[in-house]
Amino acid sequence: MYKAQTWAAEWEVSSNAKDDMMYCVGLDGQGNVWAGTFDKGLVRYNPRTKDIKRFNTGSGLSSNKIRCMLLDREGRIWVGSVDRGINILDTNGTVLKTYDGFFSNTTGPEPSITCFYQDGKGTVWIGTRRDVPYYIREGMKAPFPIVTREPMLSINAIREDSFGNQWFASDTHGLYCTNSNKNVFRNYSSETNLKGGGRFPTITVIGEYKNHLLMGTGSAGIMQFNPPQGLEHTTLLGSVAVNDITADKAGNLWAGTWSGGLKRVDAKTGQVRSFFCNPADDNSLINNDVTSVVADDSLLWIGAQGDGLAAYDLKYGRFINYKNNQHFPFDLREPAWITCLFKDAQHRLWIGTYSGIYLFDGKQLIHMEHTPVSHSLSNNTVNMITQDSKGHIWVVGEGGLDQYVEGTGSFVRFNERAVLPTVMKALIPGKDGRLWISTNQGILAFDPQTLETKIYDSNDGLTQTAFMAKSV
Repeated sequence: MYKAQTWAAEWEVSSNAKDDMMYCVGLDGQGNVWAGTFDKGLVRYNPRTKDIKRFNTGSGLSSNKIRCMLLDREGRIWVGSVDRGINILDTNGTVLKTYDGFFSNTTGPEPSITCFYQDGKGTVWIGTRRDVPYYIREGMKAPFPIVTREPMLSINAIREDSFGNQWFASDTHGLYCTNSNKNVFRNYSSETNLKGGGRFPTITVIGEYKNHLLMGTGSAGIMQFNPPQGLEHTTLLGSVAVNDITADKAGNLWAGTWSGGLKRVDAKTGQVRSFFCNPADDNSLINNDVTSVVADDSLLWIGAQGDGLAAYDLKYGRFINYKNNQHFPFDLREPAWITCLFKDAQHRLWIGTYSGIYLFDGKQLIHMEHTPVSHSLSNNTVNMITQDSKGHIWVVGEGGLDQYVEGTGSFVRFNERAVLPTVMKALIPGKDGRLWISTNQGILAFDPQTLETKIYDSNDGLTQTAFMAKSV
């Protein structure tokens, strides 16, 4: 809670983010604060009495993974989950209604509920990930999909303006506007022609497979680039949002996706197999939000959103996670929020997270994080880790560029030695010793020996100067 009069802030429920990773918060008519957590259900907190009440699957919720909430004008609490639809509760925490299984996208796991909005007429609009938005009015038995000529997908924010227009913001397909009274629909996304038509999607990760340059996207699966033909859609993975791609020793292509689980493209047949999370099965994917994947001999390491590190045994076809771990000498859930994975030349596994770096050397897990000490990490949010031809480990994140000092657990902060952008998204070492780094100000060419820097931006032909993590 932040007190504006005194400019002071204090923790009311929990000061440990690992205990309660909160996605949403709201205030009911009785002054209670409601919060939805990553995997511990709902929290109701009374600021006056300091009373804390928790609601989870044991008390009637469909899921403990809460993504969004709405406190409507009737005093009810709408709860949107990651994997089990919608619950409506009263202020006592009693479940009044449950909506699940109403989705039009029936392939893969049940789509996540991403947002709610109640308009001036009392209609509740519902955004989902990987599916179209829905609405429900009083008297309707279930949410109804919004059907348009061009489907709206992955909506993460909904609002109504003073003219009665409904606005939908997609994290993959741009901005939409519609008016149910006037039968008007418009997409405000910018369009760029591709071979085969369509909009240019957000590129999330770049990899190489069978001599082709593959690009994971935020909405169009994987795209392929061949210099003679240009950039074109492939049939791989459909329209899922791809976070990372890698190939194993057998040549199979693996892709970690956002809410679409783990995908494998067979090297011989080209067939795609999907792996999803099944909460009732410990030998399944631990989370459908896979942020990073890296092949390591007979294992595929998997970074999950909030559920830590997992592995897939390529030989025996089984998953290893924090629920069934008997193979690794550490808690696989400790590096909970993973941003990137990297295997170096010494076969060590580097794990980038929102709370620093974890290093697994085959014997133990070592945690390195930002502290006031000058030789620690510049920032705990790590976007990418890589290694140059001389064996140096480089780290980029929201605090700039760091070099790992072997055997010491310490780092050299290059932002303290040269004038460099603070926010860095990805890095690739050049053959001449320079580092090529994507930032929010363009592409940086940096020589760590001479500290010489060069920024390439729109003046040099870049269409955009802001990049995503792992964008090399």
